[in-house]
Amino acid sequence: MDSIYFTEEHQLFRKSLKDFLQKEVVPHIEKWEATGAIERFIWKKFGEMGFFGIRYPEVYGGLNLDLFYTVIFLEELQKIKSAASGKKALMKCEGSFLD
Repeated sequence: MDSIYFTEEHQLFRKSLKDFLQKEVVPHIEKWEATGAIERFIWKKFGEMGFFGIRYPEVYGGLNLDLFYTVIFLEELQKIKSAASGKKALMKCEGSFLD
């Protein structure tokens, strides 16, 4: 994909995130919507992947990546099967990846 904003590294991050969401999130969306709650295990997995510290400096446990990684994170989160689940996750985590 040619883009003036997204580099090859951004595209690799997007692919990794898409794969993660398909494997770890999508199979649980219907259950989470039915119960109205997102299980705790997924937050730990998001954290282990570094998705909650995208823009934070490495000295604080973050990845110290540019704003376009956050854009990719939000785009891919909204693309998964349920916009409602994506919005819940976004609201819960918003402060973690926006300065």
